[in-house]
Amino acid sequence: NPLGAVLRIVPDRSPDGAGHTYPEGNMADDDETIHPAVFAYGLRSPWRGTRDSQGRLWIAEVGLGKVEEINLLTEVGQNFGWPTYEGPCRVVRGEGGAPSDEPCEGFVDPIAHHTREGDDPYLIDDPLAEPAVRRAIWLGQIYEKPARDRYAGLMDGVVVFGEFYTGWVRALRVNARGEVTFDRPIGHLVHV
Repeated sequence: NPLGAVLRIVPDRSPDGAGHTYPEGNMADDDETIHPAVFAYGLRSPWRGTRDSQGRLWIAEVGLGKVEEINLLTEVGQNFGWPTYEGPCRVVRGEGGAPSDEPCEGFVDPIAHHTREGDDPYLIDDPLAEPAVRRAIWLGQIYEKPARDRYAGLMDGVVVFGEFYTGWVRALRVNARGEVTFDRPIGHLVHV
């Protein structure tokens, strides 16, 4: 099913062309029961993404009611967990929100996440942020060594993300292995 999945297609760009084809390397190459456009799956509501210089896709995902996520897509076939769980595998499971001892094998945890609780560390890190009933994560473009760098290299490889309703804004960087090396508050910007 292509819903809740990252799709990879090749558009027909000929002058009179229309439609698209499916490239080799999607999940259907190994399993004919999978839609031929599906590259990765297990996303509930991906809201925005950005691609870095290593070809990885950063995906902001709005949760159902408990957790908002930043996922890092690095290879074909990754399963980010939805609808089995929301957030890191052992934090919250599905609609009931109860922790579980079920195995997490085959699932990829988000590289960053926050809950909708009033004591979430991201919320506490921003003295201007106030708890809100509504939540929606957002993700900016990755900042990678522009010709004119007004941040003197401090923002290289950083993705800015934040919470639309509570207003906290953070900077996130990962290394070549996808491990978080930098995750800090950098400002406040609340939706009005």
